Amino acid sequence: TIAVVLPISGFEKEKGQAYLLGLSEYFSLVDNSAALRFLVYDTKGSPSQVLQIVEKLQANANIICSLGPITRDEILCLSGFDSNFPILIPKSNLSISPQISNSLFFLSPTSGTIAQRTAQFMIKELKLDKIAVISPADKQSKKITDNFLNTCYQLGVDPLAIEWYVEKPEDISRQLKSLRKAAWNLIPDDESKKIDRFLKIDSLDALFDVDVTDFFKLPPDEEDKLNSKDSAKIILETIQGIYIPLRADELTYIGTQLPLYNLKSILVGNEQWLNLPLLNEPLIGPHVDGMYFLTDVSSALSNNYQDAFTNYYVLGREHAIYLDTFSKNGVKDHNSFLEKLLVKNTFHGNFISIMLGGKNNENSLSQIMKYNNSK
Repeated sequence: TIAVVLPISGFEKEKGQAYLLGLSEYFSLVDNSAALRFLVYDTKGSPSQVLQIVEKLQANANIICSLGPITRDEILCLSGFDSNFPILIPKSNLSISPQISNSLFFLSPTSGTIAQRTAQFMIKELKLDKIAVISPADKQSKKITDNFLNTCYQLGVDPLAIEWYVEKPEDISRQLKSLRKAAWNLIPDDESKKIDRFLKIDSLDALFDVDVTDFFKLPPDEEDKLNSKDSAKIILETIQGIYIPLRADELTYIGTQLPLYNLKSILVGNEQWLNLPLLNEPLIGPHVDGMYFLTDVSSALSNNYQDAFTNYYVLGREHAIYLDTFSKNGVKDHNSFLEKLLVKNTFHGNFISIMLGGKNNENSLSQIMKYNNSK
């Protein structure tokens, strides 16, 4: 018997409902031989409600664990909870896992861990050493990107350029110009002069057909300084990889501006890029083909992505299958379940992998996806 502690009503109820639907899918997968029973508790998005529920649950020896909560405040209110009662966190919006409770087990890697894995993937797997970053600068996003940067430094790579934005990225021309400047600085002098000579001849075309996107907009007092190096026609390949972690609903703004600056680099992003209908738009898709994403869920469902809660549905489905594996290992109460959890076995499902470990009892495995040919 597993207690499911979710916001079914109130704050962030959509996440709780999507996850619960995923859990219910388990019963159609096991052909009426279900080994699990779920008791559902509605937290209503209230941290105080969560504390009351969990305190009652730990006194019931028949319940092996709690699955949930999932909202940020509900998780943080349990970070000081001192008990042998296992609390499994399906997914959190935290940049790092709380380190002060041995009762919490994070079934999905935190955003900070995914950022660390992204740096390791770019440097150790893709062998990139000329890396740039474009990132939101709000408090939460900055913590996540700092995890990426710190991992880069530990691996001996100093990013060439780190560009931040605070507001909605409707215009990040300043940041993208800065990346082009960093890319130009990597071109050897001899090659730069060859490009210069080519452009002086090619620039005759501009007398007859001028496209405003061919040149960066410069302040009026700098117009006389405009030279061949400011032409966006030149494709720059000197920055090998660009890490772009988005916030929700930023894909439209970032995705349509990147192509204008002709930076030919391997792009690497987070799960906020995974809106396939939007990603496949002609103004975005062809320009980011070959892009990588690191996420907590490697889901074929992303090809039919409809809303931000598909992820929670998939997690619910996979976590039920994960918990079913413990039913075959002689688990009778939450103490024996805790012992099995601490063995740190690895689980590979259809869309997720779980390997709990470290001082934070966190899933240390991330999923890598690649966008190719509109899929």
